[in-house]
Amino acid sequence: MSLILAVTKLVFFENYHDFRVDPEASLFEEFHRLARKRQWKQGANSKLFEKSWCQCFGDDIPVGLNIDELVNNTESLDDDEALLVSKLQNLRIDKKRKSKIKKSAVAPQFTFHYGEDASNFEKWQQLCLDCGIKLVPDSIKQCKLELRRLSINIYDFLNAKREEQVPYKFPSKKALVKDLQRPGRKYPLELAKGNKFLRILLVECW
Repeated sequence: MSLILAVTKLVFFENYHDFRVDPEASLFEEFHRLARKRQWKQGANSKLFEKSWCQCFGDDIPVGLNIDELVNNTESLDDDEALLVSKLQNLRIDKKRKSKIKKSAVAPQFTFHYGEDASNFEKWQQLCLDCGIKLVPDSIKQCKLELRRLSINIYDFLNAKREEQVPYKFPSKKALVKDLQRPGRKYPLELAKGNKFLRILLVECW
């Protein structure tokens, strides 16, 4: 499993702030508990359920697969089903592991989307657009100035990027700093040294 895919699965539940994850449960168990809480339905008109399933498990896991039934009948599984069960059973929502993977995956995701060439004007323009800046500046310097004015949590930015949405902007730097004091919301500045596209969203926050 790639690092980006792993972090996508492990941070899925952070999009639902009113849902408290059980760290001892599997992703499958917690997804269905969330689905019940949100009243996502399978079957007819199940687009929301299917979309959320793919965001959590990826496109390679059949939507609505009954993992419990497979686990209880392991003797009758073929090789592909046995491998699938093994993969799902190993996806535990361990808080320490999730935090470590979450932090280590941020820079690779930025590199994947924007590269590391800080002289690439088109990438700066793209970052501005992804941050919701409608009037894109006509120079790298102006792009940086506009980006530094924003108050965006880096994790919110990456979640929005995956959803092809505009990230939430805090009303002030003070409000952002308050958010950063919550567990798992602060990205270590020292980890951003190698990517200036990433660092620009953090430089004014500490």
